[in-house]
Amino acid sequence: MSNELFNRQIAQILLIHANRLNADSLDKTLSRLRARGNRFVTLEQALQDPAYRQKDRASRQFGPSWLARWARVQGKKLSVYGQPDPAGWIADQHQRYCKS
Repeated sequence: MSNELFNRQIAQILLIHANRLNADSLDKTLSRLRARGNRFVTLEQALQDPAYRQKDRASRQFGPSWLARWARVQGKKLSVYGQPDPAGWIADQHQRYCKS
């Protein structure tokens, strides 16, 4: 979605809730994200990206991502909306957590 809107990947914000599943898997999750080429910056650094100065439209309580909101304002139809299904390793981690 970012590539389609801005012709590049923008700095994005990863929200991680404080819970047992995330605490138990955080090191592995961050390692996998790094292995896929992600790098981490502070919130302040991410918000310096000009993308975050885009106009958006209000959404309902459980509205779409910021990328979807920006696309709507720009009148662009993206090839993908919503969130993709989690990768297998995420689903596996969830299964293990639910069994414990």
